[in-house]
Amino acid sequence: MFVLLALACVATGDTRRVPSAAGDVAVRGAGDPSSVASEGPGAVALEAIALLDARTGSGMTGRITFSQAPGSAPSVAVSIQLAGAGPGNHAVFLHETGDCSAPDASSAGGWFGPPGAPRRGSAGSGPTDLASSSPPAGYLGFVTVSADGRGEKDLVLLAFTLDKAPGSLVDRAVVVYERAPDFTRGADPGVRQACGVIAAPIKG
Repeated sequence: MFVLLALACVATGDTRRVPSAAGDVAVRGAGDPSSVASEGPGAVALEAIALLDARTGSGMTGRITFSQAPGSAPSVAVSIQLAGAGPGNHAVFLHETGDCSAPDASSAGGWFGPPGAPRRGSAGSGPTDLASSSPPAGYLGFVTVSADGRGEKDLVLLAFTLDKAPGSLVDRAVVVYERAPDFTRGADPGVRQACGVIAAPIKG
């Protein structure tokens, strides 16, 4: 099992609406008090969500939820649900920038990992990006999609949080790729087929 790697996060307190194939969702940045768990008996779990929209001509959509138990060591439970995807394995990566506006999701920037991780770029930005046989920072593994276009995966990320600490996932992006790469051969995961901004939902 590998440990995912990363950069410092930029927390914001803005309230906005994120357009998605599933409809607009009101979200608030990590700087807002309602998205940060307090200490003590009344502490609540931190939550965030990314609604995936199709990119690069694909029909893929989906929903990825993130949750962190109050007072827990840096770790985040992730649940991935995909629909409208092509059968097979699709790589999922965290990305630096919470912007999925580009038709090919290039606006999401490079791959994102936890503090102290060596930055190894992202697919398509250079010949050495996947030169190592080990998975790069921000790789969440792959989701296997069946013939009906649906796929699911649950996992736990270490060294990440949903609060304002370095390594926060809020206001980052998550991107699903065309295929699962073979890192032992330096394989590229292909084009970015779906993208969603990770945002903390407004409570109440």
